[in-house]
This record gives sequence, structure tokens and C-alpha cells, in this order.
Amino acid sequence: MRAVATSKPSSRGVMAFRIQKYLSGLHYPALKPQIVDRARELGADPHILHALLRLPDRAYESPVVLSCEVGRQSAR
Repeated sequence: MRAVATSKPSSRGVMAFRIQKYLSGLHYPALKPQIVDRARELGADPHILHALLRLPDRAYESPVVLSCEVGRQSAR
């Protein structure tokens, strides 16, 4: 029996998408403190802030790199 792909995104994908909503206007590369501060400024909810605070303390080159790291961290 073959697996059928669904169009429903994973919870990690949804989280990464939701996080980007709160990083509008952020210039990359961006350091973790800049990312967290921007999300707070734009009213990110506690779940989003928690996900961002779990990120390694480094510079993120682009929204894609940041989203991938959020996905890795939320899989742990």
C-alpha cells in the first residue's frame, strides 16, 4: 500500500510560518536578541516567544535559515 501525501502542513511548518508573521521588517542577518525583540514588538504570543528563546544564540542569515532552525528546535 502506498502512502498518500496530504496538504496539511506539519505543526513545525505552521510554527515557522507563524513566527515569520512576527518578524516583519526584520533585516537579515539578524542576531537572536534582535529576532526576539522584534517578535515582542509585534505582539508575538508566548508560544512564539518560547520557540524563539530556545534558538541557539547566533546570527541567522535569512528567514529560511531561521525557520529551519525553529523546526529543528521544536522537533527536540
